[in-house]
Amino acid sequence: MKPARYGGAAIYAACLLSLTVSRAEAGDASLAKPVPQNGEFTTELNGLRLWYKIAGTGPVCLMPTPAWGPSSDLYFRTLKPLEKAFTVIYLDSRGTGRSARAASAKDYTWDHLIADLEALRVHLKQPKVWLMGHSEGGTQILHYACRHPERVNGLVLLDTVAVQGPADHAKAMARAASRKDQ
Repeated sequence: MKPARYGGAAIYAACLLSLTVSRAEAGDASLAKPVPQNGEFTTELNGLRLWYKIAGTGPVCLMPTPAWGPSSDLYFRTLKPLEKAFTVIYLDSRGTGRSARAASAKDYTWDHLIADLEALRVHLKQPKVWLMGHSEGGTQILHYACRHPERVNGLVLLDTVAVQGPADHAKAMARAASRKDQ
């Protein structure tokens, strides 16, 4: 039998759920805000029509896709168990899935992606949110959390590279090149 791809994430989410429940029992006001209704939506944020899906119950957790192309469809089945712990807001980041593309490649910076997450948080009327990200989506939420720590309840990082400078990138590319025929 194959192990679940995100089994570790589900275990981690269970630990986060425990933390969330204890905070809610302690009367944490940031968890008492209205939770958005489940469904699929589009809205204009920062001049672009962005698509998002709301699924689950619990504290609101924004889940942006990596901004290099995939839609959030790839997460719906594998992350379904996390919807028992969170109201997951799956966001097709600008230029991915069902969201509109920006006019220029220069409109795909961390600043733009952070601004989109912030605009979505405001649109959903959430003073604080959880953030979940996979791969580059995880890097995206790390940037958001560094910029807006006062608006973040916590992070769920799935296969995320925290920091990669030019030297690290060069080493990774050299390793990949050495394995190209394997």
